[in-house]
Amino acid sequence: MQRGPTMRLAGAETTGGARNQDFSKAMCLEDPGLLSDATEQVEDLRDEVARLTDVVNAQRMEIRRLRRDAVRDVLTGLLNRRGFERVLERSIAFVSRYQSDVALIYADLDNFKSINDTLGHAAGDAALKHVAEVLLQALRRSDVVGRIGGDEFVALLWKSDECAARAVAREVSDALTRAPFVHKGRSVLLSASLGVATLAFEDSAAGVLDRADRDMYRVKSR
Repeated sequence: MQRGPTMRLAGAETTGGARNQDFSKAMCLEDPGLLSDATEQVEDLRDEVARLTDVVNAQRMEIRRLRRDAVRDVLTGLLNRRGFERVLERSIAFVSRYQSDVALIYADLDNFKSINDTLGHAAGDAALKHVAEVLLQALRRSDVVGRIGGDEFVALLWKSDECAARAVAREVSDALTRAPFVHKGRSVLLSASLGVATLAFEDSAAGVLDRADRDMYRVKSR
C-alpha cells in the first residue's frame, strides 16, 4: 500500500534534518576551528551589546543630571532662579484659583563680600551652603527654598499671610544668629535682611520678586 503524501513529507523532512545534523557534526569534527570562531563571534557580540548598554545608561544619567541642574543651584542644591520662578508662577495660578494665602520671603546676606575678601571664595561657598541648610531647617517641608543670586535666597510660604511671613522671617534671622558659620575653627556670625511680599492673582513672578526685593532693601536701610 502506498503511503499518503503527508507521511512521505514528514519522513523526508526527518531524514533531511538528520542528514543536515550529521553534516554539521561532521564539519565541526573535521574543523573544530569553525565552532571556535563562532563562539568568539558570539562573545564579541555580547561584549559590544554590553558596551552599548553602558553608553546608553550613561547618556540617560547625563540627561537626568542636565535636567536637574537646569533648575537647581549647583552649589547649594536649592532651586535656582529659573526653577524657583517656575514654582512661583504655578503658585500665582493656584492663588488666583483658590484664593489661598501664599507669601514670599526675600533674604539678602549682610556684608557677605567681606567673607570672600577675608577668608577666600572657598569659605564664601561654604557659608552659602551653611545658609541653605539653616533655611531648610528653619522652614517647613511644604515651603519652597531657592537661591536666585550670589547671596540672595528666597522662600515661598504656603498658607501664610504677610503677618505670618514676617514672623517666619524673624525666626529665620534668629536661626542664622543661633547657628554661626564655622570656618577652620573660626566662628563667623551671619545675618541677613529679609523682605516679604504676598502673592496676588494679578501677579507675575517678576512682579512679586521685585516687591519682596524692595521690601528687603527697606529693611536693610534701617
